[in-house]
Amino acid sequence: MLVLDERIVKVFHRSAKKTKEYPHDYGEMRRLRMELQHLCGITELEALNVLTYRNTADYICRYHYGVIPGRAEITASSSGGCN
Repeated sequence: MLVLDERIVKVFHRSAKKTKEYPHDYGEMRRLRMELQHLCGITELEALNVLTYRNTADYICRYHYGVIPGRAEITASSSGGCN
């Protein structure tokens, strides 16, 4: 399993934008969503959001840095810029 990062987000978003189904979850978009879920261990909704480039910074913070965005005890220096 890979850790979700900016590179993975960009690759999958670019691929999603090239599909005729974008931004809907069927056909090639569904295949990409399922591949992303399996590859990074994220939820269906998170994968759909990554494909459409929504909330991606939050998901990268959560999965790459182990930070839940918005938590007061997390500082930018300890989380690689996530807060």
